[in-house]
Amino acid sequence: METPSTPATGTDPPTPSRRPHDRLTWLFHHAIGANEAALRDIFRDLDITMAQFLALTDVARLGEVPPAHLACASGISRQSMHASLRRMQRAGLVRLHPAYDGRGANVVAITKRGEAVRKRAEEQILWFERLIAARLGDPRRDELAHLLRAYVRTIEQLWNRPSVAAWQWDD
Repeated sequence: METPSTPATGTDPPTPSRRPHDRLTWLFHHAIGANEAALRDIFRDLDITMAQFLALTDVARLGEVPPAHLACASGISRQSMHASLRRMQRAGLVRLHPAYDGRGANVVAITKRGEAVRKRAEEQILWFERLIAARLGDPRRDELAHLLRAYVRTIEQLWNRPSVAAWQWDD
């Protein structure tokens, strides 16, 4: 991966903290790990992953879409998305079928079972977020969400990567 030679401002960045546990990359890595572990536990009884939940959510929100669109929105390769969709189809969560435009490309549709699992997963995520908000308090939760969005946007700008999630953000 290429790293930017200098930030967009053309100046050298400040030296990060020498204490590893104060560095943003360390904190972000461990926050992601803790979040993913909690979500694995939450989704275990639903037998889906967070990535599969996000794909189900996109299909439910957008309607029938090509797998390539889901791959782009998720920031993963088309091959990885196709493999995930095949597993989801075997589980009865989605259905892949030719598009109605006659060009032969497949589209993804959510099944009734997929919609039921998506709704249950959404309820579990809302429960989890209410639990976190109760511990943090709403102002700190809102501040954290704002800072995380700014962190992601900054990284995307520094590495010249298009945002895969910004369309979901209000601020």
